[in-house]
Amino acid sequence: MKDKILVAVVPLIKTYGIHFKMNDLARELGMSKSTLYQYFASKEILLEAVFDVVLKELRDEEAKIYYSSAPLEEKLKATMKFHSKRLEPFQNRIYATLYATPSIAQKMHQFNKERIQHLNKLLDEGTKKGIIRPMHRQVFIQLLQMAQIGFLNARTLDEVNTTYSDVIAHVFDIMLYGIIKSK
Repeated sequence: MKDKILVAVVPLIKTYGIHFKMNDLARELGMSKSTLYQYFASKEILLEAVFDVVLKELRDEEAKIYYSSAPLEEKLKATMKFHSKRLEPFQNRIYATLYATPSIAQKMHQFNKERIQHLNKLLDEGTKKGIIRPMHRQVFIQLLQMAQIGFLNARTLDEVNTTYSDVIAHVFDIMLYGIIKSK
């Protein structure tokens, strides 16, 4: 039943953000609110469970990419693309509020550390193979993180007239290939 609840809450989060009503969720599931609270004692616990599912999916997908035999460039692109698609439901105020929840903030911080470690491994591999030029690695990573956070704002997305995942793909493309045409 917990899995069924987790599946049912995602559309509510997409529509209402974290301000969805537990009554609406209970009604959607055909149960009373008190029955819902037997499975998840609070809305915060439910949100944390949803976030845990998203993080597990991200970790599983990331592992498939990192341990695949795909070329380095494809691994880098795939990493950025799937992260942005998975985080889309949590964009804008939802992301900020989830991050403000201490337990979720701690998990997000740990996950970001893991992502940076994986990205650094890919960048090390690319540098050793001569595919990636030497650069100030921390600046590159900070730029990427700032772009990811900066475009979580719906108004900013409206200004560039595209989706979050497309924006991150464009940012990463610019970071990988620059803005000057190759000869």
